[in-house]
Amino acid sequence: MGKGEEITADNIKIKDSTINGDNYVGGAFGRLEKNSKISNIESDVNVTSKKYGAGVVASIREYCSANNIYVSGKVTAEDEVGGIFGEIYGNKKKEDKQDIYYNFVSKADVTAIKGSAGGIVGSIAENASLSDCINYGTIMGMNCGGIASSIGIFGKYAVWGVTSVARCENHGTIKTTDQIKCYKAGGIAANHRMENTLKDCYNDGNIEAKEECGGIVGYNDRAYIDNCYAIGNLKTEYYDSRVGGITGMYFSPTGSVNSGKHSMVKNCFITSDTKFAFKGKPDDRKNNTHKCCSEEPTYKESYSNLQYFASASDIKLDSSWISDVWEIRSGAYPKLKMANALVNRINVNTPNKVEETKEEKPVQEAPAQKVQVQDNQVNETPKIVVPEELELEP
Repeated sequence: MGKGEEITADNIKIKDSTINGDNYVGGAFGRLEKNSKISNIESDVNVTSKKYGAGVVASIREYCSANNIYVSGKVTAEDEVGGIFGEIYGNKKKEDKQDIYYNFVSKADVTAIKGSAGGIVGSIAENASLSDCINYGTIMGMNCGGIASSIGIFGKYAVWGVTSVARCENHGTIKTTDQIKCYKAGGIAANHRMENTLKDCYNDGNIEAKEECGGIVGYNDRAYIDNCYAIGNLKTEYYDSRVGGITGMYFSPTGSVNSGKHSMVKNCFITSDTKFAFKGKPDDRKNNTHKCCSEEPTYKESYSNLQYFASASDIKLDSSWISDVWEIRSGAYPKLKMANALVNRINVNTPNKVEETKEEKPVQEAPAQKVQVQDNQVNETPKIVVPEELELEP
C-alpha cells in the first residue's frame, strides 16, 4: 500500500517478499498518517528503495500507533532506513498524549547508502514514545544506531523535548566499509538531541565508526540518558575521534545548566568487557575518551553516578534500576524483563526466517511475488497469511 490515513491493520504475516520502489517503500505500507493503528505483524522481506525504506512502514505520522511487530530479511535505501519504520513523526501538540510505539523485534540487516540507518527506526521525533525493542540485525550507513539513527531530529531539524525511548537493547553490529562509511554511530542511537530522553537501555553489539562513536549514543546534544550500560567493543579509524563508553560526544553549551537545557547522563556504566581501539593504537585506557564520553564534562551537574569498567560482580546499582524493569542478577549484567518476554514469544534464534507455529490455523496463501512500488500508489498485496495474535502487552 502506498499512502493511507486512519488505517487499521492487525494480524498480518508477510513471507518471502521482494519489494522495490522509488520512495517511501515499506514491506507492508509506504506511508501511514492520522490515526492509523497497526499491530501483530510478522514480516520477512527484501525491501529496496531509491530514497526512503523500511521493513514494514517507511513513514508513520501524527496520532498513529503500532505494537507487536517482528521483522527479518534485508532493507536497503538511500536515507531514513529502518528495520521496521523509516521515520516516526509524532503529533505536534505537547499537551496531547504521546503517540505510542512498543514491542518490536528486528533481525533485518539495514543499509543506508548515503544517509541514516536504525535497527528499528531511521528517525523518531515530535510527541512520540518508543519502548521495548530489540535489534539483532547488522546496520550500515553514514549515521547508524542499533535502535534509531536519530532521536529528536526530523530531517535536518531538531525537535525539543517530547520524544522518549525506553527499555530497548541492541545486539547487532554497526559497521563501516570503504563503500559505506559510518561517521557517527551509537549502540542505541547515533544522534540524541534537545531534551529528549533515553532510559533503561543497553548495548552489547560491536560498533565501528570513523569519527563519533558511543556505546549508547554517538552524539548527545542537550538530551538525557539514564540507567543505561554498554558492553560492546568500540572501534574508530582516527585516533583523534570522539569515542566514549556511553556517548561519543556530548554538547552542553555555556549557560545551559542554569537554563535547564543541558546534557544529562546518570546511573550508567561501561563494563570491563568493553574494548576500545583506535587504528594502530588499541585499548589505550589512559586517554579519557575511554570513560563515559570523549571529553571531561564541562559541568559536573551533567554527569552523575557513573561507573567505568565495572565487572559483572562489582556493579553497584541504586534504586533507580527498577526491579519491574530489570532482572537484577548476582554476578551478571542486568537484563531487561520485557525483552526476555519478547524473545520467548517470538523465535529469534533462526537468522532471517519467520518461524511458523505448529498450532497455526491453515489458510490459503497467494504465491510469493516481486512487487514494484511507486510513491502514492496502492500496490498488489505481497504474500500474506494470518498468524496467531502475539498477545504482548506494554
